Amino acid sequence: MKLPYTRLRAGLGTLLLVPLSGAQELAFPAATPEEVGLTRAALDGLAAAARRLVDEGRVVGAELLVVKDRRTVLHEAWGWKDREDGVAMEPGTLYDLRSMTKPVVGTAAQALIDEGVLDPAAPVVRYLPAFDRDRARDITVEHLLTHRSGLEWSVCMGASSLAAMAECCAELGPTRFLPGTDFLYSNAGSNTLAAAMEVASGQDLEALVAARVLAPLGMRAFVPRLADDERLTRMASTYALEEGGGFERVWSPADGPRYRFLQGAQGLVCSAADYARFLALWIDEGTVGATRVLSPEAVRRGLTPASLAPLPTTFPGRRVYYAQHWRVWTRGHELELFGHSGSDGTFAWAWPERDLIVLYLTQTVLTTAGVELEEELDRWLLDEPARAEVPDELRPYVGHYWSEERRMVRTVYADGEGSLTVDVPEVASFKLVPTEDPLRWQVRGREELEVGFERDAEGRIAAFVAPASTGEGPAPRLVADPGLPSVDALMALRFGEDGDGALSSLGLFRLRGTYTTTAGQEGIDVLISDGLLRSREETGDPEKGLAATVCNGARAATVSRRGRRREITGSQRAAAITGRLAVVVGDWRRFHETVEVLARTDHPDEAGREVLAVRATSKDAPATVYLVDPATGLPLRAYSAVEMPFGSIGKVTSFEDYREVEGVWIPFRWVGSLASAAFGGSTVQYGEIETHLDPEVDLEGDPFAIDG
Repeated sequence: MKLPYTRLRAGLGTLLLVPLSGAQELAFPAATPEEVGLTRAALDGLAAAARRLVDEGRVVGAELLVVKDRRTVLHEAWGWKDREDGVAMEPGTLYDLRSMTKPVVGTAAQALIDEGVLDPAAPVVRYLPAFDRDRARDITVEHLLTHRSGLEWSVCMGASSLAAMAECCAELGPTRFLPGTDFLYSNAGSNTLAAAMEVASGQDLEALVAARVLAPLGMRAFVPRLADDERLTRMASTYALEEGGGFERVWSPADGPRYRFLQGAQGLVCSAADYARFLALWIDEGTVGATRVLSPEAVRRGLTPASLAPLPTTFPGRRVYYAQHWRVWTRGHELELFGHSGSDGTFAWAWPERDLIVLYLTQTVLTTAGVELEEELDRWLLDEPARAEVPDELRPYVGHYWSEERRMVRTVYADGEGSLTVDVPEVASFKLVPTEDPLRWQVRGREELEVGFERDAEGRIAAFVAPASTGEGPAPRLVADPGLPSVDALMALRFGEDGDGALSSLGLFRLRGTYTTTAGQEGIDVLISDGLLRSREETGDPEKGLAATVCNGARAATVSRRGRRREITGSQRAAAITGRLAVVVGDWRRFHETVEVLARTDHPDEAGREVLAVRATSKDAPATVYLVDPATGLPLRAYSAVEMPFGSIGKVTSFEDYREVEGVWIPFRWVGSLASAAFGGSTVQYGEIETHLDPEVDLEGDPFAIDG
């Protein structure tokens, strides 16, 4: 079945309107991308990425709104508003915001704090006497705003009123931790906050939110409570993933209202354009035109990071925190963006310095599609490369360490989550969790494994200590050796005076060979490459079909044996791009962010053969450590990592049978194995190569196409 697609988009200065059910007004006038400093290509790329999530069945329907400099530059929808009734998703659809209600309620709370009606430092018991018991009396209003109360994630949700919800939460108390000592995202805490707001203001929550937030902004967000409310018909039906795949409709407008009253955690229904007005309020530091809704101090309070939050994100190089009913992202020590999501598949982001607002709304329960779209937002809309600053407390540990037993580098670095990760190239990458002892760290997910560090006489971190089960001794920190050749010298050795020899001189070429797995199966492997940036690697049985991995510039995709394409992102994309033949035998400086010659050692399989250990790092992929022949500059082995469903696992690839092809040295034999023998390995042996192909004569279609 072909998925429907509707558009509400600016083009050549004209707004193209599609008929919508119900009145539709844009919160922001239309503009072309160029009028606000963007490009049509960037917005088309972002829209294509969002649409693929629908086409691939990740969500049933979706709407995407991009507002730059208060102008609408992209507003499109795909898929189904109600699949069973055949109603297409369309711009202007109304969505159950679920947890995206929290920032709206939090804004009303900030207004009450500005008025002196609500005290963030006050214990909740001042407003809710039921909290005068045990540890519950230690919970403050600020603890509720920052999800540091210790109340459970989602309890007492079926109570008949906010007051009853709060009384139930008081009886249960803070069961997870002492108030103020940790973070736990809590619907119960948001509902308790709302109950305290009602008592402090003397208004019910819905009237309070309407007066303090919705009315000043001209928002038409509402809480549907009547079955005959015509606005219900503009809402998208809600779908949940069925066991075994597919989606089941779990709510439709015909089922009637979902909430009896507005809660602190959920309840509002809103359109994308309406919610964009709300985000703009916070970008404008609390003002709407000439009207001040919040004080600048309230905006600073609301967006100040309170807890490093274990919340998923794919924005590279950013750390995600929870503030006061907002999720915020930082780059280094600077706040870059804020936003929130809802459990029915709604996502919102705002970049104050860029005056950029993005809404991605679905009604697909617990989808991660919006989290995946963050990487595409970074790619298409944010033109500055992300750089995560290393926190001062982690700086002493970061560096390279040399394992004499394994003759291999161990690298410790600060990851985008503000923690330490250790690369063990032939095994995997492991995230580390601190303990009370600054020299002892645990492996996340395997707390029984512990690593350590040793200090020298001056108190500096001087060695890395692997888990005791490995039998390895302390690995001393590597320091710069002036006797090692530079990366520039290695590349000059490899290419001579001709510069980068990364296959471009061969034109469009095709390698044919066979591959053998540890299971003894044999097949065919065909590699088609066109210069530095485009390649297609096909593997499988010609009679049953060939699977392929396609790379084209900064994009990559997999193609199934039946011809279905799926674009890959994140570390999978980076691994596909950096693992290509053009990268292995090309100039690594072109393809990696940093390349470092780390050590001189012996080849692990050939006693007495000297090699150089070279580490190459890329933006999204785990680092690769190459063992390089110092006489030729050619790589002999690569230690990398591949993504598996359970995480990353180390991969070792040996490059053998080098042959010179028109002045370019190509390894015709690739032997790969994974760190666990259970996953086996494979050998690719190329036998022939055809160079300078004519694509119109020698190839079918476009082998490097990512889309369609």
